[in-house]
Amino acid sequence: MHARVLTAPFQPGKLDSLLSRLHENVLPAARQHEGFKQVLLLTDPHTNKAIHLSFWETEGHLKGSETSGYLPEQLAGAMPFLAAPPMQEVYEVEIEQMPQPSQARHARVMSGHTQPGQLDEAVRVVREVFLPEFQKQKGFQGLLFLVDTSSNKCLSISFWESEADMKGHESSGHHGQQLAKGAHLMVAPEQIVEAREYYEVTVLA
Repeated sequence: MHARVLTAPFQPGKLDSLLSRLHENVLPAARQHEGFKQVLLLTDPHTNKAIHLSFWETEGHLKGSETSGYLPEQLAGAMPFLAAPPMQEVYEVEIEQMPQPSQARHARVMSGHTQPGQLDEAVRVVREVFLPEFQKQKGFQGLLFLVDTSSNKCLSISFWESEADMKGHESSGHHGQQLAKGAHLMVAPEQIVEAREYYEVTVLA
């Protein structure tokens, strides 16, 4: 499975309009395309930043949604509500443990780059070491692990029942201990996570 990730700031006070367009235009149009699976929208009301992820069965299906005109049309329709054009990335979905829409309220998004040739090992460590430990944590609801083989970039999205559960996992020190087990695979072992952000799970459909 593949994912298109669009990241953009939205204009203050425009989130409701953006959500209306998503439900009334984007989702119905996407569901007409072969290979479309699901949409996930994460938002941060404090920074007015949004991450829109659409999931497709194959890379061919994802690319087909671009050449058909679907993507340019939907981006043009969203621009009146955005503060800047979205940044677009494409990933392979290596680990997909999606939460139930009614259970996941918050998400932690982390990114980093592995050393050349270490991407497969990073996926193995996340699946066999990190994920079983996540599943023991209070409020944990699911995990996505996405990779870009062209740049060795990893994107991890963990889902939590509450913000307190999400932040509590970090403050306990347990999260840092787990991350340290994969430090040797990263470009900068002393900075395992290059970016860490927190969002609300706004749409999962």
